Amino acid sequence: MWDHSDERSVELSAKPLYIVRAPSNDVVVDDPTVSGRHAALWTDGQKTHLEDLRSRNGTFVNGRAIVGTVAVMSGDQVRLGETVTFSLRAQRDRHASRALGLLLVDDGSIAVPIHANRIRIGPSAMADVRIEGVEVAVIGIQGPKLWIDRAGESSEIALDERFEVGGCGFRIVAQKVAVAATHDVQQTPFPYILEVSLAGARAQALMIDRDSGRRHNVTAPTRASLLWVLAQGVVKDTANGLPLSEVGWCDGRALRIGVWGREAADSEERLNVLVHRTRKELGEAGFDPSFLERRHAQVRARVAEAKLS
Repeated sequence: MWDHSDERSVELSAKPLYIVRAPSNDVVVDDPTVSGRHAALWTDGQKTHLEDLRSRNGTFVNGRAIVGTVAVMSGDQVRLGETVTFSLRAQRDRHASRALGLLLVDDGSIAVPIHANRIRIGPSAMADVRIEGVEVAVIGIQGPKLWIDRAGESSEIALDERFEVGGCGFRIVAQKVAVAATHDVQQTPFPYILEVSLAGARAQALMIDRDSGRRHNVTAPTRASLLWVLAQGVVKDTANGLPLSEVGWCDGRALRIGVWGREAADSEERLNVLVHRTRKELGEAGFDPSFLERRHAQVRARVAEAKLS
């Protein structure tokens, strides 16, 4: 149990740390104004997140009450209920702070430390775990949730739950000292330039691989429109100085409206099919289709540069 009159440091990872009054394996606070399950803290490698779990007496950051989940940073003062307070401090060891405290392990001997909020499995040299002859799968981490995206279909997975990619079994596990990494993830950006334009009311898109010089025109109207909306997101977020991990993410509903109009706002399956077909076309043209990334209801084009005209 944590006596909040004492000082104590707790290191964060991608696995949520729950602050509670009821007995648990997390941080237990002996204070009647703290709820049974009051708040959760975690990091995605880029930002630290704090969530109020509908507590009775509230969660406050720098004196202001929060609702749901907010991003917090070093120096912020957090208060739970009436008297429990703590502050956030940056990790001094920058190498230690890269790991999220999770590993991707297979049925054999591979153990891949997860340093970012997504990891790719597939046949491409751009994949973090390379397996020949399989369709790209992306495992993502978004706060307390884990998910896998395969062939345009996203589904949640649990910590320690076994899942398969191309007949190979994997699990996401909490990192332990006894588990040594056998492979390190290299977060390599896609060397692609996405140029999109509107000729009248019709979108046109050109993909360029700046390493090989490969070029491909996307002419199907809906696929070009999808890339137009995604390119707008990249341009806007880059101009606003967002970190690379957050550049370009577009809400699925906004994408559906941008491509088909408001009558398709709630047609999630329609967007799934469009993303899958766009990936397939670009994959057949020699591009890595996983540059179109998904996390739950969001999609982005992970390109080195986007141009609008």
